Amino acid sequence: MSGRTAIYRLYDANGVLLYIGQTCRPPTVRMREHGKVKSWWDEVATGTIVWVPYEDADTEERRAILAENPRHNHERHPVNHVRHRGSRTWEPIPDDLAKRLARAGRKYRRTRTRADRMAVAALIYEAYVLRCRPAEVRDVSGIMQEEARRWADKYQELNPDLPRIPRREIKRQQSLVA
Repeated sequence: MSGRTAIYRLYDANGVLLYIGQTCRPPTVRMREHGKVKSWWDEVATGTIVWVPYEDADTEERRAILAENPRHNHERHPVNHVRHRGSRTWEPIPDDLAKRLARAGRKYRRTRTRADRMAVAALIYEAYVLRCRPAEVRDVSGIMQEEARRWADKYQELNPDLPRIPRREIKRQQSLVA
């Protein structure tokens, strides 16, 4: 894929960096999505956008997150992020599943049919059962994490004889601020 990608930074009223993200779509569309699902969205007062080549977007976003330490980047954030109990780790998506998921995701984005959505949902469900990292599932399928989770849950509801999606017990790391 070629073109430009927006790397955006969101700040609170005091200029504190809240979040760094990227989108290939119009940034206003992505901001509306954040506004619907992010509990911290009310803190956002302003933002900046920098356009980078599509090929450099992931690297630039990771570099910015590590260098600038935004408050609400949980996916790739090294400090104050969500910690998971136990020794379980995320598994990489197996190559054959990644290929099928990418193909199904592309087909769904072209057609938007219910049958294609359920095909993607079945593969997302399979990835979650294998404990694949949700961000990697999103990257491969092109389906946003929240939407992917809803689809996988719906697929599981329609197929109650299938194994349950493992849920991680999550606890927030306590703040070190005295």
